Amino acid sequence: MKISKIFAIASAAVLIVACGAPAAEGSKEVRDLLPTKSLTDSVSYLLGINFGSIIKGNNFGDINYDEMMKGLKAFVNAKGNTQDSTFAKQFKIDPNEMNEVINGYLQKRGAYTGALNAEKGAKFIEQFLQEEGAMKTESGLAYKIIEPGSDKKAVSDQDTVWVDYKGTLLDDTVFDQNENINFTLNRVIRGWSEGMKLIGEGGKVKLVIPGELAYGEYGTRGIEPNSTLVFDVTLNKVGTYVAPAEEPEKPVPQNIRNLHIKAQGSLERNPDLAIDMLLRCVTACPWFLQARTDLRKAEIGRYLLKHNGKVAVSPLAAAQAFFPKMKIAGLVKKQKYPEALVECEKLLLNDPLNIHFVKLFAETAIAAGRSPAGLMTMELAKEHIPANDVDATLVLGQLYFQTKNYPKAVECFDIVHRARPTDAAIGKMLKDAEALNTSGTWEEAAEAGDFRKAFQDKKMVEELDAANKSVKTADDAQKIIAETLRKIEKEPKNVNYYLALVNLYLQQKQYDEALDAIDKARAVVGQDPQLDLRYAVVKTEKYDTDIAALREAGQEEQAAALQGERDQYVFNDIAERVQRYPNDQHLRYQLGEQYWKYSDQDPSLVDEALQQFQISQRSPKDRVASLYLMAKCFVKKDMLDMAVEQLKSSLELLPSMDKQKMDVFYMLGELYEKEGRLDDASKYFKEIYRADVTYKDIADRVQRIYAAQKEKGNA
Repeated sequence: MKISKIFAIASAAVLIVACGAPAAEGSKEVRDLLPTKSLTDSVSYLLGINFGSIIKGNNFGDINYDEMMKGLKAFVNAKGNTQDSTFAKQFKIDPNEMNEVINGYLQKRGAYTGALNAEKGAKFIEQFLQEEGAMKTESGLAYKIIEPGSDKKAVSDQDTVWVDYKGTLLDDTVFDQNENINFTLNRVIRGWSEGMKLIGEGGKVKLVIPGELAYGEYGTRGIEPNSTLVFDVTLNKVGTYVAPAEEPEKPVPQNIRNLHIKAQGSLERNPDLAIDMLLRCVTACPWFLQARTDLRKAEIGRYLLKHNGKVAVSPLAAAQAFFPKMKIAGLVKKQKYPEALVECEKLLLNDPLNIHFVKLFAETAIAAGRSPAGLMTMELAKEHIPANDVDATLVLGQLYFQTKNYPKAVECFDIVHRARPTDAAIGKMLKDAEALNTSGTWEEAAEAGDFRKAFQDKKMVEELDAANKSVKTADDAQKIIAETLRKIEKEPKNVNYYLALVNLYLQQKQYDEALDAIDKARAVVGQDPQLDLRYAVVKTEKYDTDIAALREAGQEEQAAALQGERDQYVFNDIAERVQRYPNDQHLRYQLGEQYWKYSDQDPSLVDEALQQFQISQRSPKDRVASLYLMAKCFVKKDMLDMAVEQLKSSLELLPSMDKQKMDVFYMLGELYEKEGRLDDASKYFKEIYRADVTYKDIADRVQRIYAAQKEKGNA
């Protein structure tokens, strides 16, 4: 695996620079082969530019150039081979510490820049609010309405606005400016989305957006972390979002209805026969929700009767779901939703309360546009779902949200948010659900707390089962693609059209066209982290699709070769993006994951991984995962005490016993058991055992610890 390093170019450069180099040797004919003085001077100047780009592009700030030249000359004049153990002793600072020292410096520079910008922004907003007509919203957005405009306003984040605007930094530097450009409000920074709802068509507003409502602690191209931004905006037009019309529900053929009636009549006399007939109903008509509900109830009834009313939790439950999950995921990816649902039903047939199977069905139902069926399955199994299963609660919340049962969605997302308070995506889900939590036909079901009662309303069943089914055909997609291309011809600098085109191409699996559209968007806006990420995602998906096709065709050797090419691309892409965006802490985490992934092949990569995780742990989103993987790195280096420190630090951020916390407890137990501290190991293993007896080999672990403690006591 070829490893790219941020400062590798610096090492190459100092080998070229001839600081005090001796006079050229050899005859005149040989010396004439050397570069001319003019060319040497040009190269020296360009090396200086290269160093300058590194210093400026990575926020090095005020470097001591005298010390820099001392270091450069010291390296050029050093004796011996860089691989010798004594080589580094010639220098004031060990060059092997370069990454650690530089990364520590950049962390401090980044923290300083962010804090300074936040401080300047707060003062600027304070002064701005003293102006006549200036106001501030609850979120912290400062604004002044110059002209209120008409009564037609944007009210939803899905609305589109046509605007003229100019964006400036606090020193009046213009960083962005456009006329009559349109945006959908869910694709702009939060301050913009909120600010555009303050005026109507024809209105003008001045927005002063604090960093947390703009580009946050990471910043973006040309905008430093926590920068406060100023926008002067004229709202020319508002395009109100209109939800696409729902397709009418497909009718159930009479022969399937007759089969359903026969199955209902057989439920008490011959449940096995009834279940077989109901399965045939939903296989023929995946949208037949009542048949699926009857099927699920019959399966659960048969299961409980067989197990004397108890749920038998198999320690192999998760493993049993692994291979079927891969098969179902492949069907979903190919949009073969009916087949995917049938595979899920096969799993539930004999184990309808297996939480892994239930979640798999629910997630597949969401993808297939059958959220009501997923919700029904989750609701019927709800009382058997462990209270600490955060992932199941999250899926249940998503199902409630998609079926517009917002009170229940809020309830679920709140539980998940309390368990994972640093997860921004879950925080957004909770806010969205709270915003939509209004009274409606679902309130009765919410008050009853039982989905089964809500489904007694046949009309509501039909409305819910018809939701989320407006899937466009290939012909529809090609028409929309052609229309979007015409729009691009008229407005070639409108990036939103290119992004829409990318999504359309992806839906049709036209990966090369999607990549080309991203390249054209890059040509409009220049280097952009989001476009770089989008390109990487599309490229990787193309690899995955091609690999799957090769494997399906039985061409394993070619698939393995392409898999290696894909893995190399992923590694190189992340490493290159870290070079472009060194302050992006999530990218640092991803690069650390890559180093860790290949550390078995090359143990030296453990230190590389550690350096990245030490940076990424500053990100709230990645802190727990970074600490956990740092602990694994320390274990591999046999620094067990340091591994324990990282794990205990992560526990402070894990209030609930979810899978992350169980992973940390398990590793702590392993470490203490390895050190012979059986009482400490037992404490952590028992906590997991109390929460989930099916977790890994925890039952065997606890039994083994008890036996060892007993043997130790007898001794």
